[in-house]
Formats: sequence, C-alpha cells, structure tokens
Amino acid sequence: MSWTVLTSDHVLGELNNAEVEKYREIIADDQTDPLPGILTRTTDYVRGFVGKQVPLDAAGLPAEVVNAAVDIAIYRLCKRVQTDSANQRKPAADDAEEFLKGVAKGDTVVTPSDGTAVSPQKPSVEEPDNKFQPGDQDGI
Repeated sequence: MSWTVLTSDHVLGELNNAEVEKYREIIADDQTDPLPGILTRTTDYVRGFVGKQVPLDAAGLPAEVVNAAVDIAIYRLCKRVQTDSANQRKPAADDAEEFLKGVAKGDTVVTPSDGTAVSPQKPSVEEPDNKFQPGDQDGI
C-alpha cells in the first residue's frame, strides 16, 4: 500500500467556507501561497513520529496518520490566514499531536510503505503457576 502525499485538496476540503474564502482572498492579493510550505513542514514533522516505528523509505505518510497531519496543517494555515479560526482549530491539532506521540511509542500501529503489517512489540509477563503443598514450607 503506498503512502499518501499531503496536498492542498486534503486541507481545503476540510476547511469551512469562511476559511476557504479568507485563504483565497490572501492568495488573490498576490501574497505568496503559504499552504505548500505548511504541507511540507507538516509532513516532515509527522514523519518524525512515524519514523520511530517504521522505516521512512517512501515519500508521504501512512494512511493511519493522514487525518492527524491534516488537522495540524489546518491549524498552521489558520494561524497564518485567519487567527479567529485558529483558536477553534487548536484542540484538533493538540489531539493530533497526542495521537502522534502514541504512534511514536507504538500504541497505534502504522503500515510500512511496503504494505506489510507490523505488530507492536509489547512486553509479556507470565505469572508462574504456584501450587504449594503443606510440605513445601517445611524448614522455613
């Protein structure tokens, strides 16, 4: 399964009408489009968490973290374009960061770029089966 490269369609599809209008208004005013840079930085940031679990031998992001990456990218775009909206988007970005910390620890398994499933290595402790008999305590 191939990884997904974040595009402006991912972000713009999740914005509300007011946010999209503000974004397009800024672009129309001949300001440099901030979204491509935000997508690149967000992808690099998220790959840092993913790389703790699987090799980063493909471009983009595994499907399991795309939504978190989009939430972070939206927050970063709103901080730049429409600060009122950024305050509303911050909780989703914070949740996405917590999710990514879990990915880095292995709490959420991500699919490597080659599509093979990886199961997290969790420690296993087995309790011994102790069946003591009355004579086992002699001499103590």
